[in-house]
Amino acid sequence: MDNNYPPYVFLDGKGNLQGILIDQWRLWEQKTGIKTHVSGMDWDEALNRMEADEFDVIDTIFLNEQRAQIYDFSKPYTRINISIFFHKSISGISGIDSLQGFPIAVKSGDNAIDHLRGKGIGLFQEYPSYEAIVRAAKEQKTMVAVIDNPPALYFFYKMGILDQFRYSAPLYTGEFHRAVRKGNRAILDSVEKGFSQISKSEYQAINRKWFGAEARVFYPHLRHIAIGLGGSFLLYCPFLYGTVPLIFPQESGHSW
Repeated sequence: MDNNYPPYVFLDGKGNLQGILIDQWRLWEQKTGIKTHVSGMDWDEALNRMEADEFDVIDTIFLNEQRAQIYDFSKPYTRINISIFFHKSISGISGIDSLQGFPIAVKSGDNAIDHLRGKGIGLFQEYPSYEAIVRAAKEQKTMVAVIDNPPALYFFYKMGILDQFRYSAPLYTGEFHRAVRKGNRAILDSVEKGFSQISKSEYQAINRKWFGAEARVFYPHLRHIAIGLGGSFLLYCPFLYGTVPLIFPQESGHSW
């Protein structure tokens, strides 16, 4: 699999693979009792080594016409938006047609290359990873890129240049699959069966770990605090500004 696609898979400070997919594969091992060896590398290298039969399964792969000729694919397991990222000094970029004439930064081996070529775009600056693309953008070596949104936003923010770039509506939406060499159905069925044994709550727990919990879970508490503060303000108004007549309704015969 790719080794630089946060939050799905990326390296920690010690060079070990971590992320959503690593946790999912470890859970797959527990469900099936089958030991796996997961290798992460630059995406173009992963594709080449899979085609050379060095691995049984490739992960983080999009399905396209060319790949369908050599691989059997699992069901898709997540959807990914792909957008144009461009420097804020550039105007007029809104879709694929507006990319004509621009050198476009792309990741080597990326499905986006085939997609863009199919739309008549062919001037590319290839980099080994999305991180390398964003680093080049920071150094202003590239000004326009087509990148998958999750890692793009991660790296633009991490490198402190998110405010210097804009991004378009999604050019298209891809889907992550796992795949095996054509005809290796037994392995693919084993992979699919193992992941089907992972429960919805287990998947959700992994996602919460890497995507985080929404802050809105604290809103009810803030609402009570706000009501309390508002009540205190009303109570103290007469003392601050003199006598202020306050009229409250009566409900169920009770006087407020």
